[in-house]
Amino acid sequence: MLKWLAIFVLLLPVFSRAENSGQITVGGLSVHYKLQGHGSTVLIMHGGYLDLHSWDREAAALLKHHTVLRIDLPGHGKTLGSDTTILIAEVIRMVLDSLHIHKTSLVGLSLGGVCALEFALAHPDRTDKLVLVSSGLSGWDKVISLDKLSEHLMPYLIVLF
Repeated sequence: MLKWLAIFVLLLPVFSRAENSGQITVGGLSVHYKLQGHGSTVLIMHGGYLDLHSWDREAAALLKHHTVLRIDLPGHGKTLGSDTTILIAEVIRMVLDSLHIHKTSLVGLSLGGVCALEFALAHPDRTDKLVLVSSGLSGWDKVISLDKLSEHLMPYLIVLF
């Protein structure tokens, strides 16, 4: 009987993932998250000027077979604070560590796609699958030469984003 109780206690975090939301402290940030479901984990991240609720319909569909984690990226939704000393890949890693998630598939829209890609590049061993939707690529301006029109517009685009 004691053996079965010990197994139940060890598995309790797995079975208690029906719905969990709150804040996780990462450096100077308080990252808002929502974790739901059972099965392999999918982290879905929103685009700029949005929040985790932009994925509500997709999360509902994914919940049939997966654990779905959504976070409000820094500067968005209910994530509070600011910390310019920590890279987004490490913010995501620390959130996953706090939730005891070792490996995840990542889906990101626009800004969320850039964040997903940064995490996948920094932590390939913790990335199962990667889906980028209308995502930018960090570092592209250092590799691809810009035409004259793009060179002229680049300072304005950087200010916007």
